[in-house]
Amino acid sequence: MVLSHKLRAVRMICMEDKLANGNSQALSEEAVSDINPTVLIGVFIAVSTFFILASTIGSVVESFS
Repeated sequence: MVLSHKLRAVRMICMEDKLANGNSQALSEEAVSDINPTVLIGVFIAVSTFFILASTIGSVVESFS
């Protein structure tokens, strides 16, 4: 009787672990799929533009002085 109760408890813990792992995997997949490709492209363009302007600002300032 005690042994069957312990086995039942172990099975329940294993089932809870599987559910928790499944939920965490689903959450991580959902977080990855929530990234909008348009936003990524916009960020890439903004960062690229910043570095291009930062690298050329020295010559622009020289030409005006």
